[in-house]
Amino acid sequence: MNDLIKLKNITQNLTILYVEDSNAILKQMSGYLEKLFKKVYIAKDGLEGLERYKQNIPDIVLTDITMPKMDGFDLIKSLQKIDPKIKIIIVSAHCDTENLLDAIHLGVCDFIPKPVDRILLGNALFKVANELSYTSEVLDKDELDKEDDLLKKFEIISKQHSPIEFVNHYRGVPIIHDGYIIEVDKKNIIVHVPYIQTKSISYEKFTVVETPLFDNPVELKLVAIDSATREITLSSPNILTFSPKTRKMVRVEIDDSFKTILHYTGKKIETTIKDISLNSISLIIKKIDFIIKEDDEIDLTMGFSTHIKVLNSLAQNSQRISSKAKVLKFIENDKENEIVLLFDLPKNDEETLGKYIVEREFSIIKEFKSLNIEL
Repeated sequence: MNDLIKLKNITQNLTILYVEDSNAILKQMSGYLEKLFKKVYIAKDGLEGLERYKQNIPDIVLTDITMPKMDGFDLIKSLQKIDPKIKIIIVSAHCDTENLLDAIHLGVCDFIPKPVDRILLGNALFKVANELSYTSEVLDKDELDKEDDLLKKFEIISKQHSPIEFVNHYRGVPIIHDGYIIEVDKKNIIVHVPYIQTKSISYEKFTVVETPLFDNPVELKLVAIDSATREITLSSPNILTFSPKTRKMVRVEIDDSFKTILHYTGKKIETTIKDISLNSISLIIKKIDFIIKEDDEIDLTMGFSTHIKVLNSLAQNSQRISSKAKVLKFIENDKENEIVLLFDLPKNDEETLGKYIVEREFSIIKEFKSLNIEL
């Protein structure tokens, strides 16, 4: 059985919406999709795509990014308000760093560059259709809710072969992939995840799993990794009260270009930066001879570099942001203190800081991929 037949066997009862503003590409790709799916709906821009979705509620959405009236990212956000679990694949020529990371944070299933490689697209469609075939067999959530033992809950999910989401971080950057439970015994959960997630679990020595069938994320400690099969043994499930993949909580370690200046009641405070997010910064400060309390207001200035395209190369672009910040935490230690500040930036400044964070994420991901982590 060839791959196209295998793909058609799993997609033939599903429907898909394809959103693309190029008539030539739309015609070519529609012909391909019509060979696979029960029904193919088409739209030529994001706004039309949103209306087509509301009218037909397709199983999968395939969309471009750069389109008139409503771009792909705004379309995705609108669709996720209708169905947070919607299956979306991006197909775009604009596969730069920022777009790729935006896609990851929006929870998009896959990102296929143009010109489209049919093998890559087929693999992405097969994965998504396979997940839909699992989730179509609805688990009895009441059965899960009645069970107090977390390991027993995982055992119930494993019998269904339902995918669950694994969340890890490297230097603040989230690494998120779907995986499957292979086996559950009295103490451990054995799972299989993609290679990069295996590396991140090995690095952090734990992982966090999320599934719509649980009300809260669950943290699991690493016990062992089988280097031959890459099966991962996890244990000690612990319920968390927050999701570690929340975008506002993404905290990245800074590079050498990032500097801060703090002023408090006319005094300048020397700092070393731990990490930064879109609305907070964590700093180490030397011992001081005055008191800082939670909720105190501090003047914060941040300086850093982003990059802009100049002809065929990238040039550094110096940035400077000043803001009032509120003390969230002030922790006194023997030799130094830690301070966490919250701030609320105007939209333009938030976009500038966001661009820096995206660039740092991409740099950190490249670094992580090159790490030689023993499994």
